[in-house]
Amino acid sequence: MDTYRRETPVKSGGRQLTLSVIFRRADAEHVQWDSWATPMAGVPRSYIAGMSVWQRNALPIAAPGDKYWTNDTLMAVAQRYAGMDMRPYFDAAGAAAGAKL
Repeated sequence: MDTYRRETPVKSGGRQLTLSVIFRRADAEHVQWDSWATPMAGVPRSYIAGMSVWQRNALPIAAPGDKYWTNDTLMAVAQRYAGMDMRPYFDAAGAAAGAKL
């Protein structure tokens, strides 16, 4: 994601426009124009860790079995969201790969 912003003075009560652009792979449905800013902003990590898989799917968090989930991404998410039940993600990734990770 990147934002282009022209640095110009803004009058009191005025508006400043921005242009945000996202490039993603066609199969990365969980990456959307507002994925990084709107839904996740200010959400405590413990709150996300306590959500169900179904609830996380409503956020831009890839569903179990998605191509996003590699050993590296599984481990990184498990570390970032301590206490999050990663079993559905590990199980789906292991089943897709033909073995447990």
